[in-house]
Amino acid sequence: MLTLGTVASINAQPPVVQRSIVPGSSNTATSRSQELAEEPQSSPFSSSVPPTGFRNDGGGELPLNLRLRIAWGGGAARQWRGTITISAGELQDLIPRSIEPIKSAHLPSTVGSPAAKTNDSGSLVRLNAPMDIPGGQSKSQAVFVQQDKPSQFDAFDISITAAPQAILTVDLVALSDANIHFQLQRPLGFFITRDAELMLDSTGNRGQVRRLAGDRLRIITPRSHLVFHPQEVFELTLLPYQLGETRTGTYQYELDVIAVAENLNIHHQQRAVEVATAGEFPAWNQIKIPIPSRPGIYNIRLAVLSTRFPNTLVRTSPLAQRVVQIVVVGGKSPVPEVATKWREVTNYNPADPSWWQRLRELDPTNRIKYLAGSSPSSIGFAPFGNRRAEKIQHHDKSMTRLGSGGWQALPLKIENPQRPHLLEIEYPNDVQQTVAVSVLEP
Repeated sequence: MLTLGTVASINAQPPVVQRSIVPGSSNTATSRSQELAEEPQSSPFSSSVPPTGFRNDGGGELPLNLRLRIAWGGGAARQWRGTITISAGELQDLIPRSIEPIKSAHLPSTVGSPAAKTNDSGSLVRLNAPMDIPGGQSKSQAVFVQQDKPSQFDAFDISITAAPQAILTVDLVALSDANIHFQLQRPLGFFITRDAELMLDSTGNRGQVRRLAGDRLRIITPRSHLVFHPQEVFELTLLPYQLGETRTGTYQYELDVIAVAENLNIHHQQRAVEVATAGEFPAWNQIKIPIPSRPGIYNIRLAVLSTRFPNTLVRTSPLAQRVVQIVVVGGKSPVPEVATKWREVTNYNPADPSWWQRLRELDPTNRIKYLAGSSPSSIGFAPFGNRRAEKIQHHDKSMTRLGSGGWQALPLKIENPQRPHLLEIEYPNDVQQTVAVSVLEP
């Protein structure tokens, strides 16, 4: 069940809307980028694994350190239980990716530990490390999966440090049918360049283990966020890691800054590198990217290309590619020391039908009126939804509760499309619930 709050308010602010952000280093050793194609993804180094580009003077084969996503579902909702183990190595930095509010996968030391809850608001310094890993989470050779109810999809990200020959074993069973298993065994080295996927049942449930895309091109930066002011400089280091390439010789690193709105490449850098030992790509250190002067959203594309056929007219596909998205806010003027006060544009209480009467004066052909669930000939208005909402009293407040699968749409008044607006939704924090909010432009 979902209980929406008493007041949903929209506030507006003048064009320069940002608080002073002072980029600085953090005492933590971790940070994560927002990437295209894969919602928050990460691939941290283990402290025992030297970064790629550095030789192991002690001799012997280096262990791998891969960031994998293990996922299952896609068909009928089932309740799963089992383990994921590594034969000789360590599992750590587990981040749940379930659609359920209660995580089902745990490292042994985290079961029942309040201190082990993930924190999506944390900030990191290393863009190849997880953002929401609490400090002090221990290492293990097993992950335990125990869902408390049937689910259509579940997943988690995990870092594995082990020899390439170490065996990763997935052994999950559906409690509703003991004959349905997600069972898989592969050496860790298998996932450097390949994925594993299995069909689990006749309803479309599948199991998948794959390496996260950002794990191949790891990024290190002293920044704790990816929000910039115009004309700043973004400094980072690129560390290619286990690209699956066995050839030595000359390769090329490339970096492009692309303005998303115009799909325009506005900045380019490249560097030729020599790989003397197969698989050991050097780091691209002290990259400095000038931040554009125009506010907006920009993609930074990083790629590693082979120069084996330098004279060909056909551009070869990159060996590895990663896209990091940044945001530029504010104008060329410095940020004011005192933030401008927000002012309220309007507020709604979905539990009070009287506020819908404010929309009566709208043009009958206005699409907002249709969104409100009324035809041009209608006299009154009613919220647009699938009629699974009910009015309740919660701590002496009138609120709207959405039942399972319920949804409701409310029109929002925008005073100036060129200025930022803040939407606030009030809801009770003493009721366990799950909510999704989307803002759609008409």
